[in-house]
Amino acid sequence: MKYEEIFARSFSRHDQNRFRSGALLACFVILWCMCTVFKPYLGTLPACLILVETNC
Repeated sequence: MKYEEIFARSFSRHDQNRFRSGALLACFVILWCMCTVFKPYLGTLPACLILVETNC
């Protein structure tokens, strides 16, 4: 693709790795925020209840 070629020529390999690492870190932060906000509303999952019942 032409866009990927332009992106590869515009930034060095080190910069591309930094962008990749930054994007991955940003995804983890967003995921952590979503889990923190929505966890009280999710409750326990049915699979967790089945595992707890079979271990008793």
